[in-house]
Amino acid sequence: MALYEHALEISRAMLAAARGNGWEALVGLEQQRSGILERLKAEDLQAPRDPQTRSRSRKRELIEAIIVADADVQALTLDWMHELREVLGTVTTSRQLSRTYGS
Repeated sequence: MALYEHALEISRAMLAAARGNGWEALVGLEQQRSGILERLKAEDLQAPRDPQTRSRSRKRELIEAIIVADADVQALTLDWMHELREVLGTVTTSRQLSRTYGS
């Protein structure tokens, strides 16, 4: 359960980084969380099913919270990518005009 809690912490840190335009931090956090998620997959395949409903319920809550944070991060990164495309498009157009008509 501790790994799920840690994955959620990192997911929330990723969201904070995305909200603050900390794209480099976001990438580093995503790599860190990716390693944890790989460990979770491997451990979940080997671990016997937990018969305690409470434990399964908590795991489900954590997974759902991670998914929500991921969706929010994705929305923020898509917005940022859209803005970046607009800026790059403007720069490209300016360069083309400069080449065509001179400085």
